[in-house]
Amino acid sequence: MTAETNPELDRQREAVFAEVGRNVVLFQDIERMLKIVLNHGQVTFTASQLKEWNGQTPTPYSKRMLGELIEPLIQNHLTPGEPEGQALAKDIEIVIRTGFTVDLKEEERAAFRIRLEDMVRQRNEFIHHLLDWLRLETMEDCQSAIDRLSHQRENLKPLYHDIRNILKVFLETWDEMPRVIEAMRAEETLRRANQS
Repeated sequence: MTAETNPELDRQREAVFAEVGRNVVLFQDIERMLKIVLNHGQVTFTASQLKEWNGQTPTPYSKRMLGELIEPLIQNHLTPGEPEGQALAKDIEIVIRTGFTVDLKEEERAAFRIRLEDMVRQRNEFIHHLLDWLRLETMEDCQSAIDRLSHQRENLKPLYHDIRNILKVFLETWDEMPRVIEAMRAEETLRRANQS
């Protein structure tokens, strides 16, 4: 199979590759935003751990695949609830737990889950089967690919914006953490001084 070669077709192929790149970046950005919320959206530590806390939190979701992020996001951040517990030390200590959740009605939560799962399905189809349908032999093939990729990106934009808004609110909240931590440290110091 010999591909038609002409400058106009070459430009059209480059336009297809640009569309592919835009969609890859969109999927990667969605995954990155979800990982930020999952890695830093639930923080639990005891008062003694608080004294040594340097602002870093573990990042257990960093190496997870996109499809593995949906259930933890739904369970830990899209419903009010308790994060997984942490065992207390033998001595009685104050346990400080902070979490970020978005309160949704059950039907909103179910609809958001469907949108997330559909996005994962689209991403997997895109990444694993792109070459099954991508044809660049003619101008029409290229235009068809551009149309399909543009349509996919336009369909993803509302979900992308919703996730970006969740991340924005989370980051604004997270910026307040140092002040909260300092207040808790001062309170713990006062409590210990009163016990002496």
